[in-house]
Amino acid sequence: MSPRPSTAKGFQMSDHGPQFTSYLNALLEANRSQARLLIAQAIHQAGRVEEVYDTLLWPIIEHLDHLLRIESINRATHELAVRIHRQICDQVAAHLPMMGQHGKRVVLTCGAGEPEELAGQLVADRFEADGWEVYFLGGGVPNDEILQLIGRVRPQVMVVFASKPAELPGVRRMLDLIRGVNVCPGMNVLVGGGVFNRAEGLAEEIGADLSATTIRGVLEVAMSAEPKGEAGPARKRRRRRGSPYLQQVA
Repeated sequence: MSPRPSTAKGFQMSDHGPQFTSYLNALLEANRSQARLLIAQAIHQAGRVEEVYDTLLWPIIEHLDHLLRIESINRATHELAVRIHRQICDQVAAHLPMMGQHGKRVVLTCGAGEPEELAGQLVADRFEADGWEVYFLGGGVPNDEILQLIGRVRPQVMVVFASKPAELPGVRRMLDLIRGVNVCPGMNVLVGGGVFNRAEGLAEEIGADLSATTIRGVLEVAMSAEPKGEAGPARKRRRRRGSPYLQQVA
């Protein structure tokens, strides 16, 4: 068997332009200087820095994950690309214009892997720029400690972002604990990214109130969410048959 290629040079996406493809290939080739140059050009050309997040930084994470899952690239190439991309995302965050705080708070958790942490970081950066008070936990925090934080800061929204199928049972247990204790009755739970974008109906099944598939969508849904009323009788979850994701949750 011939070895799997380490890069996907020339990889094209029909729904993205040449700038996206050039940046993707720079990451896959571990060409740091070229990646930084392309992002600098993108920031210069964009009318708003947020456009770079929406059209480049965010979708790149999803495409790198897709390439790895279909075995178009190997693990080493993926990890190199993600880490270069994360360093660049840190630099782009400094260019985000900051709005005045409006008093709303958000707690964010995500999957425990490097790509999931990066996706969560991008969302956290955008929430902060939009005036939210942000508590970004990342992945791997025990459920009881998440519960304590929610009880202390009483956020309007909790975002669970970019999880993998194997992490769904833990997400469900966390949400069941939060709902069972009723520590913050008015808080909405919003999920998105990762497996939530690939399985229709999973957000409802996992116990979330809201969902969104893009970084811009997460911000818009969170900002427009109405506070929940006091918890009533527990709703019976609709369980779909045949879903490979939900079979792991059951």
